[in-house]
Amino acid sequence: MNRRSLTQSILALPLLLGLRPALAASYSPADINRMRKDWAGLLPAGFSPPVASDTVDRTEQEWRQQLSPEAFQVLRQEST
Repeated sequence: MNRRSLTQSILALPLLLGLRPALAASYSPADINRMRKDWAGLLPAGFSPPVASDTVDRTEQEWRQQLSPEAFQVLRQEST
């Protein structure tokens, strides 16, 4: 990225951020409700999203192999 494209990007940012509310306001409550109801139609055929009741059953040794030592300490031993 050169200076000119960086400068143009920085100058365009306020314009893009200013348009965000206008784009969001163009959806009616009925549109939003339809999107909430039909979101699964956007998924590929045969795909089923995970549900909250899905669990991952792994032993502590399997978790140690899967995670870095730091991640294991934080995620499994709650050492934050």
